[in-house]
Amino acid sequence: MRVLCTLMIVALAVVLQVEPVIGQSLRDVFKKVRPSVVVVMTEETLPEATWKEGEPTKAGGLGSGVVISSDGKILTASHVVHLADRVAVRFADGKTVAARIVGSEPNADIALIQVERLPADAVVAPIANSDSMEIGDDIFVVGAPYGLTYSLSAGRISARHAPKKYHGGFTLAEFFQTDAAINKGNSGGPMFNMKGEVVGIVSHILTQSGGFEGLGFAVTSNFARKLMLRERTFWGGVDGQQVSAESGTTVLQVCQELDIKIPTLCYHRSLPPYGACRLCLVEVEERGR
Repeated sequence: MRVLCTLMIVALAVVLQVEPVIGQSLRDVFKKVRPSVVVVMTEETLPEATWKEGEPTKAGGLGSGVVISSDGKILTASHVVHLADRVAVRFADGKTVAARIVGSEPNADIALIQVERLPADAVVAPIANSDSMEIGDDIFVVGAPYGLTYSLSAGRISARHAPKKYHGGFTLAEFFQTDAAINKGNSGGPMFNMKGEVVGIVSHILTQSGGFEGLGFAVTSNFARKLMLRERTFWGGVDGQQVSAESGTTVLQVCQELDIKIPTLCYHRSLPPYGACRLCLVEVEERGR
């Protein structure tokens, strides 16, 4: 009986020691990666139909991002910046600098932006091989949910969704599903493994209430690297919107393929300094091959 009690006391002592070590580890890793996380602020000109007395209507947006190179490259979500007229980045030290969009792929919800120079205190986050992550692995997300900058939420990898297999509409990306809390403003922010390496870029949630319900999604780092650093998608400030029930193709894809005929409405962003979204009708004639 005395031996059993002794073993129970030892086991309890081990449990009590392990918990602080885990908490300490996450705290230390967060301190290390925090300077690599940025707040992405955008300004967009809304369609002309929303203008008042001829004055363009502006809308501001906010998301997150992560520094991935010493020359100022930052990964974020496509839906945060894709139609922005202006993009600015705020770093952990409070400095705000202008950024330009280098690449954006809406069908994967991943984008690459560039600043001319990083602040001295900024840190480049290492990108991990996301194929090494398995369901059940611990991760954490850092971002600006509802504008609450540098908020941390922790969880696990809940599932992995292959390209074209996920029903969310992003056909070109592989996604991690997670139970780590994700809300508006987290979009574009990094998902880290417990070593402080980027394994994903936060994209979106599935929800019925409008708030987080345990179903968050992040583009895997391997696909983010492939699409933005190896096979970068050209960004021209134009977006397409499907209006035909018969076709699953947007106007941009139509223009690329040039082998179907489809009347399509799209928003066209005019060149600076106006930056206005204009509604136009585009028809691509069938071309024989």
